[in-house]
Amino acid sequence: MTAEQELKKDTKQLKEFISQVDNSGIAAWNAGDLLKIVKDKKGYVSQFSTFNNYTRTEVGISPQTANNYITIRESFTIEEIGELMLITHLRVIAEIQNDKTRKLVLECFREKDEQYQKQKKRGQTKGNDDVSQKDIYKPTLADVIGVVTIVAAHGTELSKEEIEEVISINIEKSKEQSRQSKRAKRQAKGTNEKDFFGNPLKAKFFKQISDLFGYEPIDEMGLVALFCVMFQFLRQLPFEWKGDNIEFNTIKYVREKFPDASILCQQVKKRKTKERNFELDVEFEYESYNYITHNHMQSDKNCDLIICWVDNAKTDKRLNQMEAIKNMPPVLSLKNCFETGKIEIIH
Repeated sequence: MTAEQELKKDTKQLKEFISQVDNSGIAAWNAGDLLKIVKDKKGYVSQFSTFNNYTRTEVGISPQTANNYITIRESFTIEEIGELMLITHLRVIAEIQNDKTRKLVLECFREKDEQYQKQKKRGQTKGNDDVSQKDIYKPTLADVIGVVTIVAAHGTELSKEEIEEVISINIEKSKEQSRQSKRAKRQAKGTNEKDFFGNPLKAKFFKQISDLFGYEPIDEMGLVALFCVMFQFLRQLPFEWKGDNIEFNTIKYVREKFPDASILCQQVKKRKTKERNFELDVEFEYESYNYITHNHMQSDKNCDLIICWVDNAKTDKRLNQMEAIKNMPPVLSLKNCFETGKIEIIH
């Protein structure tokens, strides 16, 4: 067989694998394996000059896509990839640099996929009431990204038990976000408004706010709105910051990109001079944990303070040993403000 004939045969097989990759990580691995072989043999040179020209012109994929397939091939063995694993999940997991941790993360997600498949089959069995549809869950790309982000931020090897714990936490948060989304869709169709709004905002302190803001926030947008409504009251409360008593003065700006806001502050002892001593760069998160999953720890931009509704990162016993959690900025929970009547910064 000539080099030209061999390349034609490989190309035909490649196209068959690539046609299946949307639903099969194994097909992506096979495509990467064959692409690597073609690249190493360089049989494309006489017709296409470069490998990039070959993949783009003859195979019909971009050089980046071809590189993704090859990366998957080089990062895992085909035996490690489960039948349900998707290429998008594999590509994200392949970014983990530590070989042992990368393989453990893949193993854990493969087991989750297999568990999903078993639950789905049991749930479809006629007369089987043991498996509720709400208990059947397939890990999403967002789950994979969240876990890989935390693993990368940790900086050291994690045990399988630790990785499984992080995956479980991410999945529970995904389920809650899904429930919130379903409530929103029901509300859009005119169903009971209680399915959409949070719990009624009952405040032992800041009772004036409950007259203006009826329900607890259920997402980041609601949190930002609540903070702006509360700000005129919060700016009257001094709090400790790096050994000084300070107070909020003015919201300089709120924006979409990270960090979300800047707040001008002043030391209490300089209040009469109205001297604005400094400003705090602030990131709003509905849950403080989301600061990690949103990958803000990797940003080169400054963030001094996280303002959230639920503080569930630094106080979570399952996560408080992780380096990413230790290095997070201080946290201000608005929910805690309603419960205590104070501004308490959690370090």
